[in-house]
Amino acid sequence: ELGGPNYRAFDLMKVFRTALPMSERSMLHFYEAYAREVHRLSPDGAKESAEDLLAESRSFEPLTWLEAAVFFLTLPLFKPSETQRWQDLAEDRWRKFMETKQMLNA
Repeated sequence: ELGGPNYRAFDLMKVFRTALPMSERSMLHFYEAYAREVHRLSPDGAKESAEDLLAESRSFEPLTWLEAAVFFLTLPLFKPSETQRWQDLAEDRWRKFMETKQMLNA
C-alpha cells in the first residue's frame, strides 16, 4: 500500500515516513543501493547519488502527510464505527503536514 503509480520520490518517502523519528542513516543506506541498481539497469548508464535521491524524496515529505490526512478523512465513509480513530489520525497527519509544508518551497 505504500507504493503505487506515483512519482518515485513520493513513494520512496512514504516508505521511510513514520510517526517516529526518521533515520537519515537508514535512508542513505537504502538510497545507495537504489542508486546502484538504477545505474545498473539504466540503458544510458544514468548515475544518481544517494544524497540526490534523499533530497528529492525529502522534498515530498509534506505531500505524503497530506495524502495520509485525506485518506483518514475518507475512512468514516467506509468504517463509521471507528470515526474517532480516523479523525485523530487525520488530525495528526494534518499537523505533520503543517509542520513540514515549508519543504515544498525548498
